[in-house]
Amino acid sequence: MGLSTITRGRRLRLHLRRARAGMPWNRVFRYLSDTAYITPILIGLASAWLFAFVPQMQEIYLALIERPDIARGVGGLLAVALFAALLYAWNHVEVTRRIDRIYPEHADIHFDRRIFRLRDIYCAVAASLPFVGILLGLAQVYRHVLDAESLRDSGGLPQGHALGTLSDLLDMVIASGAVTAFVWGALIVLLLRSGRHAVLVWFCALVALVFAIVPVAAPDWTLGATRFAGPLVTTALVLIEIAVLVRVVVIGLTSFLWLIRALPSWALLSTGRFPGLRYAVVAALPLIAFVFLVRGIIADRPDTQPLRAAALEHAGADLETSFKTWLHQRKPEGGGRYPVFIVAAQGGGIYAASSAGAFLAAMQDHCPAFARHVFAISAVSGGAVGASLFTAAFADSKASGRAPKAAVDVEPGCGSFVEPRELTKRLRTITEDDHISPVLAFLMPDFMRGLFPASLSAPEALSEALPFGVVGRDAILERSFVESFRRSDPSGGGKPALHGTGSRDVILTAPYSQSWPDAANTDLPALLLNATWVETGYRVAFSPFDLQSFGGGTLYSFRDVGTKAPDPSLIGAAVISARFPVLMPPFVSELGGGQRLTFVDGGYADASATATAFQLYEEVKRIGGDDVDVYLIALTDKLKALNATDVEPAGLEPVRSWIYDTISPLTTLLSVRDLQSRRAVTEASKALGDRMIVVQLDQRAFPLPLGWKLSELSSDIIRLTIGDPAGCTEPEAVKASDEGVRMAIRNSCELKRITALLTPKLVGSWQLSPG
Repeated sequence: MGLSTITRGRRLRLHLRRARAGMPWNRVFRYLSDTAYITPILIGLASAWLFAFVPQMQEIYLALIERPDIARGVGGLLAVALFAALLYAWNHVEVTRRIDRIYPEHADIHFDRRIFRLRDIYCAVAASLPFVGILLGLAQVYRHVLDAESLRDSGGLPQGHALGTLSDLLDMVIASGAVTAFVWGALIVLLLRSGRHAVLVWFCALVALVFAIVPVAAPDWTLGATRFAGPLVTTALVLIEIAVLVRVVVIGLTSFLWLIRALPSWALLSTGRFPGLRYAVVAALPLIAFVFLVRGIIADRPDTQPLRAAALEHAGADLETSFKTWLHQRKPEGGGRYPVFIVAAQGGGIYAASSAGAFLAAMQDHCPAFARHVFAISAVSGGAVGASLFTAAFADSKASGRAPKAAVDVEPGCGSFVEPRELTKRLRTITEDDHISPVLAFLMPDFMRGLFPASLSAPEALSEALPFGVVGRDAILERSFVESFRRSDPSGGGKPALHGTGSRDVILTAPYSQSWPDAANTDLPALLLNATWVETGYRVAFSPFDLQSFGGGTLYSFRDVGTKAPDPSLIGAAVISARFPVLMPPFVSELGGGQRLTFVDGGYADASATATAFQLYEEVKRIGGDDVDVYLIALTDKLKALNATDVEPAGLEPVRSWIYDTISPLTTLLSVRDLQSRRAVTEASKALGDRMIVVQLDQRAFPLPLGWKLSELSSDIIRLTIGDPAGCTEPEAVKASDEGVRMAIRNSCELKRITALLTPKLVGSWQLSPG
């Protein structure tokens, strides 16, 4: 044993001497450090984190596996392989250049061979990282499917078409992992044997250039092409764009850094014939810089008084008149208190859109009088999208004569919730479509346009200068929902639509002001789509009536803000409410004179939409008096206790480091943002008591994505947890069940309360029976 150890030590010293080859150790380590090019490895690590831990990516895998969509799955893996090959080739080209530069300093062929081996290892590591991320993401999917299986089996919940095949789904996840590992291995072998790495880099650069130009030149074609290719392909192409852009930036900075460093010396060298001028320039430069700084500090600020006056101008319609007109059209004489619902639909991307759409559609499908009792829906972000899609689908159903009628004098009550009906099926079809791919395709074009001045980069300005229309990722998201809405039409379209003739999506694409044109002659609810005013932090909502009069100074309608209220399409207003930074650009409202207001996702002020709904509730209750019973229905996951007995722990042990100090401000902002929503829901719950109906959308039982792509399994989970009035059981059964089942049962009891309020009672001189 001792002899073996001595032999190994001698061999190690021999290898070190050979590696050193007579060179100083500092030079050896410098050469070794050049074998790893850090930028591709960092991009590979970022992509691994994206593929492994972002819930939206896991939802994409699940959507591909459960169909199964083999063509898009294989295409996605090949696109990821191209991205991984770019990382390999990029690392290979740069390290080879470095080795070629240092070779004349030692001219040792044996040393170079070992360096080349190290280069290939690092290149393979960079190319492997995306596939490692996908495999980790598939492991997360496997765990989610197991959770769904437990949720189904523990409570005897009905099986949707995705929930009914969970065992097969687990096998398919494993098979997908095996295919991914095979593609990974085959790619590495191919790259190790390939010698055209520079050609591969240029090819990827060409792909990135084409993928950046096509969305600008042909947005409609891009919408169809990206949805046809699928989100995994689109994600890989966006990563290729990012990698190419980073490479161009790195090369540019490296190439021109010498010029930036040389300019001061060149300027001083040019004054060599005039020494006095050289010293004068050196002395004057700090003074000139100081003058510019002072001028910037004390410069006249623009007059903000016209902006404030415009922002506070009262131009909205009257809520009291609107509500009394709405109530008079519905409430029969001598019918007692009329139930009035105000719904709050929280934000959260496609998860919130699907939840809001599923709840509203199920209630309307099975309780035809439901919409007549919903005066308004306060919605934010994804909830705004879901509420808008429901309103458009319901309007289309009424216009075509397919919707069950809810007469003024005879309300039909509620039927069984077992079988999904038209609105439920249609909303599900829309929200399960791929809305993330078009948005991803427009990320890089929007970023590149953002480098230019606003007057040149705006889509409107470019559309005037170019022979084709230019749109951004906000407009393409709107078009994606409109396209899905059209394709989901049960009748195939072509019939007259509400408020006019033409395509059946007219209420979705018509101006927002037409979505609630006449309170006396519509069964549609008023939509309050909340956004956040960037300059003030106030809530500003698209609303058919003014909000400033009862908003407490922090709530306005767009009618109350500015001299010219924006009037986008209904889906456009919903997307404005869902403009989360990075994924969506902010919305800008021009006031004239170079002044403008900026608005982003309404979730920054209140992600639950409950604050606006609660203020509207109090005003409606005051106006309606004894003629109405007002209820607030909150679709939220923000109902958590905020008292001394239920303080949430900050962590298991204190953390003190420079990393924690750096990220703690961002963590604090996100925590406060979440707290604002929880606080709004909790305060409303305490104030209203049994007048508040909470349908819980808790993601702790089953993690759901916040992006714009939803799988069938997640869609099933959402609809199961929303509940069914027939599933309301005794409290003892709730305590003994799984958390997800308990939530479904609680929600079922809340739905039972709503159906009880809609059960026909004494209307006029007639006594109606339930059913």
